[in-house]
Amino acid sequence: MLAICLFLTITCFADNRYWVGGTGSWTQTAHWSLTSGGAGGASVPTSSDNVIINTASGSSFIITYDGSPTFNNLVSTGSNNFVYLGLPR
Repeated sequence: MLAICLFLTITCFADNRYWVGGTGSWTQTAHWSLTSGGAGGASVPTSSDNVIINTASGSSFIITYDGSPTFNNLVSTGSNNFVYLGLPR
């Protein structure tokens, strides 16, 4: 029972982070928004956040992992998106 309550608590309190502004690095807060297509400046996603990449994110871009990216769920929607999650060179 306790495990179910903990799962529901974590799931219910997950925040959404939307990628905005095209190409950039995972740790750049300018690319994270609290709303789809909104202004950047939200915190970088944590293991309890849902990462959403959609048509408002851009049409073709690269997200570079620089650090240790974590997230709860990764959701990509929209047929015109090309997303490459790459390692820094």
